Formats: sequence, C-alpha cells, structure tokens
Amino acid sequence: NTGSQQVMIGRGEGPGYWYTAIEKEGKILVVVIFEPETLEEIRQYVAENRQLATDLLTQGYASLPVVVTFQKPLSFTRAAELVNNSGLEVESYQLRGYINGGDAPQDRFTAGCAPRGGTLFPKDELEMLTEDLREVGGEEFAGVISIKGALSPKGYSWLSSQPEVFLVDVMKRVLADELSGKASGKPIEVLLESPYWFVENYTWSEAQ
Repeated sequence: NTGSQQVMIGRGEGPGYWYTAIEKEGKILVVVIFEPETLEEIRQYVAENRQLATDLLTQGYASLPVVVTFQKPLSFTRAAELVNNSGLEVESYQLRGYINGGDAPQDRFTAGCAPRGGTLFPKDELEMLTEDLREVGGEEFAGVISIKGALSPKGYSWLSSQPEVFLVDVMKRVLADELSGKASGKPIEVLLESPYWFVENYTWSEAQ
C-alpha cells in the first residue's frame, strides 16, 4: 500500500530525549521520546527548553503549542486558575491517581481527559475516570499533572514563572520550525508528551 509508506526525513537528540521525523500520508510526523537517565539530564532539558522559549518569544508568534508539566498533582481549582490567568487554550490534560500510596511505578494511575463544551473538567467524564481508578484499588485523583494546549507569549511568561509549574515545554514549535525546510510545505505534527513520570521518580525539590 503506497499510501502508508514511511520515509525517514530526520532525527536528532538532546539532553534526555531523542526524536525521529517521518513523512507519512502527506504529512510530516515527528515523535519525541524522553529517556532521561539522570536528574542532571532533566535539568539540562528544562534549561535548554527555557532558552529556546526565550528565542521563540522574539519571533512574533501570536500563539505557541505547549505541554505544561506541574511540580506535583495540582487541584482542579488551582489548575483552572492557572489556565484562566494565563489564557491557556487547553487541548487535553492528564490526571494522576495513586494506588497503595503510589511508591512503585505500577501503583501510579494516569488518565487522559479533555475539555468539552466549554467545560474544562467535565463532571461525568471525571466520575467515569474515578470509577476506573477505584476498580484498580485507588480512591480519588490526586490532581492534574500536565496540560497540552496553546499559549500566547505573554501567557508563557506568566505561566512559566508560577511556582507550581515545572516546565512549559515549547519543543513542538522548535522542532516544527527546525524541520520546515525539509517538509516541502507539508503539515508537520509533533507528538510530545510530558516528562512528568520521569521527574516524579526524583525528589521534586531537587528537580528544579
């Protein structure tokens, strides 16, 4: 089937991550994989990202695609405040639940959700996800751990300065710009997740 052929057009790496870019079905698909082996690599990724964001903010973008990672699970109320105050346009978010205290990786429960009809946290959807958590031995969700969306430069500056925020990741825009010369006008989609799981394995205070 010629329609599903993939052509590799680029790959690269940085502190704690690597990516591949393929051409598939008329678009460029970029997949970013986090594999930090040390706390230092996470620190380097954050520092590099903040520097890249500083450069992006001077380039006149009205909006930047971002992945926001919090220091720890954030209450729905506080997460909503950060969204509203920064003007973050939310595409989706992840929730963290714990089973048996969550000390072991297999005792961490992640659920994905998205706004619906103008409601950031749809009640019926959250109730269904909470039922799923209870079925595996958890209770209530600890809170929101990451959000994907779009943010103005002003919103970026405000949100990234909040103490609850670990990183406002701009790598989607960075890689799309970097690969635009090879894309020949084709749309570029960058798949980027939050590194929360890795950061959670370290002491939060140290991870700054």
